[in-house]
Order: sequence, then structure tokens, then C-alpha cells
Amino acid sequence: MKIFVAGAAGYIGHAVAAACSQAGHDVFGLVRSKEKAPKLEASEVEPIIGHLEEPSSYAPIATEHAQDFIFQNPGDQSAFP
Repeated sequence: MKIFVAGAAGYIGHAVAAACSQAGHDVFGLVRSKEKAPKLEASEVEPIIGHLEEPSSYAPIATEHAQDFIFQNPGDQSAFP
């Protein structure tokens, strides 16, 4: 499966992303900065630099490359009404 994980650098999001990757899935993880990318890369998760408040920063990847499952687990809930 191809999986997109929002909040992939956080405690829960990283655990989910890493477990999915270890299970053999292609995993894309949304992180807000390039400094957090190595954490994902170490777990064989492809980092996507972007922000929930700017869908254009991640929407193409989420819709084109991770069409099977989207896991949304952001720590900052302010983007949701």
C-alpha cells in the first residue's frame, strides 16, 4: 500500500509511519521542516516538507503517490474548525 502520514515526526505519527514502512508499505510523511526529515529517512519513510495550513505544499503527493491510505495525526489541531 501507499500511505501518507500527516504529523509523521511526532510521537504517534512516527510510530505509525515506521511500522507501516517496516511492514513493506511505501510511506510518505508530512513534516514542517527539513530538519525533521532525517528522522523519517532513518525509518525508510519519504519525508514531504509542508504544512497542514498550506495544502498546496502536500496535496499533490498525498493524492498522487499515497492513494491507498491517509493517516492524519497532527499535533496542532488549529487547522481544523
